[in-house]
Amino acid sequence: MKMLFALNGWRLQQQQWTTIGRQLCRQLRRQRHNRQLMIAGGDSGHHYSRKQQLRPQSTCISSPTPPSPTNKPFIQCKPSAAAILPKRLNIKNALITEPSGDQLVAISGWIRFVRKQRPVFIHINDGSDRRNLQVVISGKDVIKNLTIKDLHHGCCVRCVGHLMPSPGPKQPTELLCQSLEIVGACDPLEYPFVDKGLTHDTTAAYCRQYPHLRQRLSIYQSLARIRSEAQNAVHMYCKQNDFIQTTAPLITSNDCEGGGHVFSIKSPYCNQDNQYYFDRQTYLTVSSQLHLEAMARSLSRVYTISQCFRAERSLSRRHLAEFLMFEAEEAFVDTVDELMDRVETVCKFIAYYLSNQCTDDFNYLIKETNYEYFDNFLQKRYVRMTYNDAIDVLTKCPKYATTLKSGHNLSAEHERYLVDYSGNVPVFVTHFPANVKPFYMKQSDGKALCFDLLSPISGEICGGSLREDDYKVLDNRLIDLNLKDNFDWYLDLRRFGNTITGGFGIGFDRLIQTLTGIQNIRDVTTFPRYWHNCQL
Repeated sequence: MKMLFALNGWRLQQQQWTTIGRQLCRQLRRQRHNRQLMIAGGDSGHHYSRKQQLRPQSTCISSPTPPSPTNKPFIQCKPSAAAILPKRLNIKNALITEPSGDQLVAISGWIRFVRKQRPVFIHINDGSDRRNLQVVISGKDVIKNLTIKDLHHGCCVRCVGHLMPSPGPKQPTELLCQSLEIVGACDPLEYPFVDKGLTHDTTAAYCRQYPHLRQRLSIYQSLARIRSEAQNAVHMYCKQNDFIQTTAPLITSNDCEGGGHVFSIKSPYCNQDNQYYFDRQTYLTVSSQLHLEAMARSLSRVYTISQCFRAERSLSRRHLAEFLMFEAEEAFVDTVDELMDRVETVCKFIAYYLSNQCTDDFNYLIKETNYEYFDNFLQKRYVRMTYNDAIDVLTKCPKYATTLKSGHNLSAEHERYLVDYSGNVPVFVTHFPANVKPFYMKQSDGKALCFDLLSPISGEICGGSLREDDYKVLDNRLIDLNLKDNFDWYLDLRRFGNTITGGFGIGFDRLIQTLTGIQNIRDVTTFPRYWHNCQL
């Protein structure tokens, strides 16, 4: 009985503390509401310095009396005058807010345009939306400690004022500024992009010299937002289709593709006695596929979005040394057609999601690049042909009739021709010769049960296959390639509770190229790494 009373007393105290927490939250909400009312009815011409804004008059909340069986919890509030603080908004929310004019707001961003005649008009952008916010400055003492001449393209500013309906047709809302503070100055004589936009002076090649600054240009902001939403689309699709996200290692002891284009890892602690940090040769991963196969034999459907690395000696517009991959693996898949259906559905889902979530950014990029094939990617059925069919199409072209040899892999030029031949609709090429594909692919009659997805602009954006599930066949293949010592664990997957799996990998950067029409993969990646180049 004593234990029961003690337990009941503990529960009573927990309930009382919970009641105190709820009352505190209600009180804080009430104070915030009163402060907003005071802002709405306060003197709109009065301004506070930044220090005053950071140190408003505090409202005292007395410490609650500890709960006990005899007293009830209570909160004693001492009312005080709250400081008139502006409501902080980003530009995306400011543009969709009803411009009533009775709410003092603070908006920060970087100047995109300045008209220094009276009244002064500046356009600012903070990256939350493609559109700029127009700020109108009419008073002479609005800018603190500086003059209008100090306002330049690229400056970071903080504007306080009221949102009002704009009389101009280009924007629904503008900010009537009462106080402007230059947070970060920008010297127009040294800033590489001042008032240039995307003219001949700031071509893509020129912008690549400044990867840390080019992100402030409109086109790179749009690409960054599209990349973010594209990853959201992947997560949404996988969630709806019962794929479980996993984290694959970036350091591995296996060369998954077997091409030898891997970055080796060496530690400063290595010496002649201990050559390897991990007691074996290790690399940066070229694919997460092998690890996903292990997870798929436990969770059935898995995926990952992670960085991959390939040490290719290429300066083409399609290759990077570090790139992002969306890879998925699925158990109990029987046919290549089933995998291709999955990939086509994923690609179209991402395209549809982006066209709805990033409409302004998409329209802007398509206008800048004059891209014509987005509708083909989204709406048309993807073409499917075997490797032999592709060779037949290529040999009918006089350019390739005498040089193309069956049994070899397709080059980038061949891929572009096949896409053009199919009306610039994405093309699945299936059943390649087994000798040109990696060891892990399932084979039938000398053909790998696999596919490559070819698309406009970027060429191959996806590869997938059924995985070899026969233990003896895979064991002999690894012995022939002298790889068995590194893949004992991979054979174990076939020894214990084996099943057939299939999967694919979509090059995320090439996918963004295909969706937006950006010609060079270095321009869709935030900080590109490629042969002879690793800035920052």
